[in-house]
Amino acid sequence: MKKAVLSLMTILIIITMLTACNKKEALVIDIDALANEVIAAAEFREPTQELDDTILANIYSSLEIKDVQKYKVYVNSTSAKAEELALFEAKDETKAEAILQSVKERIEDLKFGFEGYVPEELQYIENAVVKKEGKYVLFAVGQKYEKINDIFVKYIKQ
Repeated sequence: MKKAVLSLMTILIIITMLTACNKKEALVIDIDALANEVIAAAEFREPTQELDDTILANIYSSLEIKDVQKYKVYVNSTSAKAEELALFEAKDETKAEAILQSVKERIEDLKFGFEGYVPEELQYIENAVVKKEGKYVLFAVGQKYEKINDIFVKYIKQ
């Protein structure tokens, strides 16, 4: 009887250890720090303007602001360049999927807007960096998209 109890306890301990090892820590990204780093590295060609809830709702029309825990969104202040940085922390991973869809719609809107306005900007939109990891959605359009991507990856892997 003692051997059976001991064996059972050993098996339970092993199972507990294995499941504990497989748990993935929740990703935490400092949106403010990421925004500052990307803006410095992106070398945007013109000044950017940070958006508030009202303007954000106008350009990300399908975005439900109630799904967003925190965000930082910067757009070109003159609207003459396709440069944009949008960082979203959703309330949960499901809501992050909806935010990602809003970002994809925004990319299509940018393509449509610049196609007839400043078609040379389309190359930057085509190379937009879009990442979704956990409850975070990261999006940027800029001429230094490789640098931006590297920064996003660094923050995701922290």
